[in-house]
Amino acid sequence: MRRAPLQLGAPEQAVNGGSLAVRIVHLVGPSQGGIGAHVDGLASAQRQAGHSVEVILGVGARARLADRSITRAIASADAVHAHGLKAGASAVLAVRRRRRGARPAVVVTLHNRPVGSRWVRGVGAGLARVVARADAVLGVSQDLVDWARRHGAKVSEWTPVPAPDIGPPSRPRASVLADLGLDPSVVLIITAARLARQKGLDLAIDAAAHAMAQLARAGAEQRFVWAIAGDGPERARLTGLIEQSGAPVMLLGRRADLPDLYGAADLVVSTAVWEGQPLGLQEALRAGAAVVATDVGGTRAVVGSGGVLVARDAGEVGDGIVGMICEPERLARAKQAARRRGEELPGPADMLAHVMAIYARAGAGG
Repeated sequence: MRRAPLQLGAPEQAVNGGSLAVRIVHLVGPSQGGIGAHVDGLASAQRQAGHSVEVILGVGARARLADRSITRAIASADAVHAHGLKAGASAVLAVRRRRRGARPAVVVTLHNRPVGSRWVRGVGAGLARVVARADAVLGVSQDLVDWARRHGAKVSEWTPVPAPDIGPPSRPRASVLADLGLDPSVVLIITAARLARQKGLDLAIDAAAHAMAQLARAGAEQRFVWAIAGDGPERARLTGLIEQSGAPVMLLGRRADLPDLYGAADLVVSTAVWEGQPLGLQEALRAGAAVVATDVGGTRAVVGSGGVLVARDAGEVGDGIVGMICEPERLARAKQAARRRGEELPGPADMLAHVMAIYARAGAGG
């Protein structure tokens, strides 16, 4: 049985009348970082709009793709929205196994593309072919949209993933620098990233060493420190690389004061291998920090004209940094461009409107 397309109305209609409220189940795979923040924000916005929302975490972590908790949750759902390949495959299989009653619409958002060994990529391709049977497949970057289409998705499109509002700084720059043990005259570069291979932090260390050497050759007086906020499995290895290189890089660990760090930063840099819609760069742009970032995945769609995009090359990243540090007027213009771009980025209302429209168009699974 196929359910008629969902009719979505204004939030107050859904709350007061009840008939327009949609029953939504989010399935989240075994993941860390931005996916969880995105789902939390989307689920919160949907609840505020009067819809019934349930979130199931850790889907796909076990061998069975469709367990009882998923089966129970989707029994009365209008829309099942899965996040990631494993959760997406679980959703498709669980809904397809239903033999009685209406089937909910199935929407899958792809947040990452499998990278690594040939085996990992092969498993990812197999899961993608299952996910392609969903009513709609959303991608956080255009390359993920294209990848889903190549694996058979009939409906696949880009979806906005806005960063949560982290608020303004609570401390002046001088206080932040003092807390880090830095002189007020130092140029502060900030990277907010999980210490994982995808973030390309080896390149950050090499680029810092390159920039330091360039400044020394030019006889420049400017001195910089590159502070990386975050933690993860690469911490010990990166610590060793920093010690070997002598680069002016600090690992700050997990921080709860990102607004203060962005407010104090002269420059925010991303050296990622791949990104969808990098939340850290969105936060930096909204804070008005100048941005240099590797031109990978969906980074260009986020940064636009608000920052400098470079190839994944230590020389190019380092030169981009030196160019900003040595030209105060250019740095000031870059900060203005970043703030303008930050004001243009999609927000929670855009995310909610787009996703709810996708549910409406998807109707129910066939």
